[in-house]
Amino acid sequence: MPDPQDDPFDVFGIEPTFDLDVDALKRKLRRRIATLHPDRESDPIAREEAVRVVARLNEARSVLENDERRANLALTRLGGPTASDDPSLPPAFLMEILEIRGDMESALASEDPAERDRVQGWAESERSRLCELVRSLFEELQRGEDRSSEIRLQLNVWRYIERMIDQLNPEGIDPFAGPGES
Repeated sequence: MPDPQDDPFDVFGIEPTFDLDVDALKRKLRRRIATLHPDRESDPIAREEAVRVVARLNEARSVLENDERRANLALTRLGGPTASDDPSLPPAFLMEILEIRGDMESALASEDPAERDRVQGWAESERSRLCELVRSLFEELQRGEDRSSEIRLQLNVWRYIERMIDQLNPEGIDPFAGPGES
């Protein structure tokens, strides 16, 4: 189990869950940072501690705002397997992902924006599908159904998709975000 000082759910004092009100989390963060802001401290030691706590809050926020990272953390905290405990994937997935990765490599090599966008669109759509599937599996888990293994399986697939998205977009710019949202 992670150190409570480092566990993002514990940093914010919230129960581990996949369904999280991100806007409420941001409000909680702003309130905590307002009371801890280093500029409010005149003592150098207190200021250093405030900087450390604010950095920990910001890191916890970045984990909890990321659906895939939050799902992995919540599953582990709820007693489910980690990716290293269970690296399994659906049987047909490896063949499918090899084909799609071939498409991705061709699109990147050709530098054809339309091809890259097609593969990027597929990956974004797959990410959304996995997010909704994992959400529903977590709801079943919270109702007492043991869905931990299925959640882990889907999270392992999700990690592949996230890696593809990162490779398609190494600059980290979300091509689907509006102005100022990336």
